[in-house]
Amino acid sequence: QNKHHVKRCMGMGQSMFCCDNSSPQLDIASIKPDVDFQSRFKRGNGPKDAKLRVLCLHGHGSNSDISVLQSSSLKFREHGVAADFYEGAHFTSPRDESMRSFSENPFRTWIAGTHHLVPSQELTESSFAKSLAEIVAVIDKSGPYDGIYGFSMGGLMATFLSSPNVWRGMLGLEKPPVRFVIIGCGGGSQYIADLRVPQIEGGIVPVLPPPTPGSDDPGVVQMRSLHLIGKRDRVRPDSQRILGFYAADLATVLEPDIRHEIPYTLRQDQAIHDGLAAFFQSVNMSGGGTVPVST
Repeated sequence: QNKHHVKRCMGMGQSMFCCDNSSPQLDIASIKPDVDFQSRFKRGNGPKDAKLRVLCLHGHGSNSDISVLQSSSLKFREHGVAADFYEGAHFTSPRDESMRSFSENPFRTWIAGTHHLVPSQELTESSFAKSLAEIVAVIDKSGPYDGIYGFSMGGLMATFLSSPNVWRGMLGLEKPPVRFVIIGCGGGSQYIADLRVPQIEGGIVPVLPPPTPGSDDPGVVQMRSLHLIGKRDRVRPDSQRILGFYAADLATVLEPDIRHEIPYTLRQDQAIHDGLAAFFQSVNMSGGGTVPVST
């Protein structure tokens, strides 16, 4: 069953994304990964004896060059984690002009629009569908992965993919495609209320149903998660809202003294790396393996 439902998401079926029941329905058959989607994938230089593999998703107005720097700040390699990188399909301006000092490559995003302007429902749902389809395609082609690391809006996309309404209700998988997520300075929560997804068994539901903290409600993301929430981050309320969608007993929260960034100085924060080490150890001990999303 797991091996064919992704084809529905990839344009083989007649599913659709929709912002609400009254808005125009978007035929997912027309939303496919770009022909060259794999060109935006970058294989990382992880340790040969890596115990875990993660796929890294950048934030709004960023790219994989920035994700590589963040993975170094988080010392993924030293923690025995092999990181690969993927970029969104949609071009945009850099989140901060200073980012041009770190990358000469184009800057991208996952949901069309700008950081200060929520686009129309039609544009939102179309770009969301395309990004989700491409992330699934990359996991299919280059995985399996144990986890996803996402910064800001990349963390939001990781959360969407971890939602039972997506991996179970829309894709028909028995388990999520990854075992854990790491969210750095989660942002973009304004999109949560607007996005709905079709279900295999019929109907259209919110991509993330309202959370019921501490319960076994299927709306809560029941997987291990680690949330880096900056004490001085301007989108700290966003990060806390996204945290609320994860099962509390499986969530680890680290609060470094940072703004909306994963700076290189974080390499020297022993408390943060002790927390990361403990989290990775718990993931390794839990086992369970990853779930291929297609043949």
